[in-house]
Amino acid sequence: MPGTTGQSKSKTKKQVMGGLGKPIIEGSRVNISFEAAVAALNMEANHLMDQMELETLKLIEAGYPKNLAMNEVLRQMEKNEGFMRAWTNRVNRVIAEQTKGLIAKPVEHYAEKNKDLKFHWVLGSVKTQHCPDCLRLSKMEPKNIQEWREMGFGLPREGGTKCNVGCQCMLSKRPPSKAQKAAAAESIPEKEIEKTLDNAFTNADNRLKSLIKKVGRPKSVRMGDFGDEVSHYSSFKNEVVINFGRIGKYKKKHGDYDTIRHEYGHFLDDNIFRRLKRGNTSVVNVLRQELEAANNMMKMNSAAKRNFTKTMRESIGDDLYYADLLGGITRGRVGHGHEISYYKKLGGDVGLKEAVANLFAIKYRKDQSKWKYIKKQLPELANAFEKLIKEVS
Repeated sequence: MPGTTGQSKSKTKKQVMGGLGKPIIEGSRVNISFEAAVAALNMEANHLMDQMELETLKLIEAGYPKNLAMNEVLRQMEKNEGFMRAWTNRVNRVIAEQTKGLIAKPVEHYAEKNKDLKFHWVLGSVKTQHCPDCLRLSKMEPKNIQEWREMGFGLPREGGTKCNVGCQCMLSKRPPSKAQKAAAAESIPEKEIEKTLDNAFTNADNRLKSLIKKVGRPKSVRMGDFGDEVSHYSSFKNEVVINFGRIGKYKKKHGDYDTIRHEYGHFLDDNIFRRLKRGNTSVVNVLRQELEAANNMMKMNSAAKRNFTKTMRESIGDDLYYADLLGGITRGRVGHGHEISYYKKLGGDVGLKEAVANLFAIKYRKDQSKWKYIKKQLPELANAFEKLIKEVS
């Protein structure tokens, strides 16, 4: 470093205090850690440049003039939306993991010198499922370094757990945060899941109940309080996740199971399309056509359409899934729930899929007032959805 030439080795050591009162890691290891962080962030910067170019090309292919496509990309960057939000999340994960990498070893060294000090086993920020060893260890009371070793798994990142060297956990003097506790949370028992699913579809007609029985359940259904995890259906994992921690206020106000029906609707829809791809797809095409017809009714190119759109907007109230239905129909122009960038990024039938999931949520409520309103305002769309259920059941 500049200004260090000729100084003794003891004066050129770089030391990291870690808030623990004295140096706990020093020398070349600090250089390596920081160099790894810089290299990772340089890769992310290059990725952002490539992603900007790709997003611009995708918009141009979708019919945007070049200058408007570039402006839309810049807008997403300024508002941290669409691809920019995904990139920001990537960078935050890189920073978090590089920081932990710099801290994990110092904590271990500090613990070796302070053998009676107790540490929590804290889960890493992995978004996928944590290994069973780390989950179990993270729920235990804090232990000193020797007590952790006596558990038979070594220390975090040493390779003794089932996740092996891919472990992202660490020891911490501080107790786990709410988010970390949520990551270690387990799903409610299977019997409660069955009961909750039954309650969600209590008002379903025999056709839907027959469909649910025919299609079966996803490979995995998780329900519980999972911190900030968003309720979702994963086609890749064949999994439905319901986070009661995030939907609690909405559920208390409406007294129903909209989120469960919505996400389970995505699962049923996914399987409906798989079935129909092997047979008659006309019923899907009818639904797609009626969805586009409803979309055209909410465009702003005439006074009548503007008045109809205003009426539909005013009818939303605090109904999240009706708002999201209108968003699916209009690709985010009317209503809310998913942004326009979401529909542009995924393209294809994503508007149809969101609309179908919201129709599942609304049609099978105990309170039928909103479904009756949909049948009044968008009768062809409602009839096409009912025909779809009839066809596949």
